[in-house]
Amino acid sequence: MISALASQKELVVIQGALDALPLEKWKNGQGLTRELARSPGSDLLWRVSSAFVKSSGPFSVYEGYDRLICLLDGGPIVISHSDGKKKTLNSLVAYKFNGDLKTEAIITSAVVDLNVFLKRGRTKGMIYTAVISQGEEYQFPISANEHFVLCLRGACEAFERASGRKYNIVQNGFLHITRNGNTEFPNLKVVSCSEPALIIWIPIHLL
Repeated sequence: MISALASQKELVVIQGALDALPLEKWKNGQGLTRELARSPGSDLLWRVSSAFVKSSGPFSVYEGYDRLICLLDGGPIVISHSDGKKKTLNSLVAYKFNGDLKTEAIITSAVVDLNVFLKRGRTKGMIYTAVISQGEEYQFPISANEHFVLCLRGACEAFERASGRKYNIVQNGFLHITRNGNTEFPNLKVVSCSEPALIIWIPIHLL
């Protein structure tokens, strides 16, 4: 389920739950994914999704894109690229790789991951994780055009200071804030409502 909480000329705010998003097949048909959001229009600049990987096998090739992956549950997994490089991925550690490469994943048990697709030369972004104690604040840098805030454990409140709005995010929920045009960047902070809360933040910048 996804719902629009606010839509003004300066910010568009959408809230949803990971578990309520529909399942779709991977590009190569060998797995399932849930899409949080993608850039509007036919020219895909960015995409954020969560995939279920049940067995070893190839990733889809995305030519012209940089990819970010972060394990949310399960692991580790071993990633092998066609350029000869290998990487062991552990839980909640982001890894960036070239989507042009043929990529294989070797797993010993099922995993759930978070994926960000970024069109090279047009966008950039990152995946950050934080564990915050009850009442503790986590302040986000404010320069991104798109912000995703996910709460994987516990619960938190997100504040957008410019508008004074407050949003409650429960476990496995997420918030997506879009900055429109040349308006002011969102000024975001998150406060944990539980002990502790596990937060993931994804900023995406349009170049």
